[in-house]
Amino acid sequence: LPAGVTLEPLKEVRQSERVEVTAVYKFDDINKLIGWAARTDLPLNNISVSRQGKQLDFTRRFSALDKEDMEAVQKYGTDVTAVFKLTGPGNISSHNGTRVDGNTIIWEIKAPELYQAGGKSLTAQFNWGIPVWVWALIAFVVFDMVVVAIVLTKKFRKPAG
Repeated sequence: LPAGVTLEPLKEVRQSERVEVTAVYKFDDINKLIGWAARTDLPLNNISVSRQGKQLDFTRRFSALDKEDMEAVQKYGTDVTAVFKLTGPGNISSHNGTRVDGNTIIWEIKAPELYQAGGKSLTAQFNWGIPVWVWALIAFVVFDMVVVAIVLTKKFRKPAG
């Protein structure tokens, strides 16, 4: 792994016939993830990450398998569920995940669906900074204060004369 990229120790949990293996990669710089994942011989290939201002777009593409490999996945992998988790900066603005936990998007996909005809893409978009609703709330409060000030000024103004 390149400097600044770490792989936490693999965690394996066995429950009866179920085996769950977790691999967590951590990056100190998103550009290292992009450059490292761009190599097609790595387990994180087909990842696209782009950043524009305070927005981060993530896509992980899984290509369709050839007929022989797909038959093997359908035969031996029907009970296999792949779980992918992505924790990003800021707030999640859009995704096609199965569920969300805080600012982590979770995809749970049966193996045959992952490699079906046409392939599968995992997508997410994160935004950080002050959310738009905060600015709207501030504008609303300021507007209310102005209205209250006008009403109080008219109420307590001494009549002319």
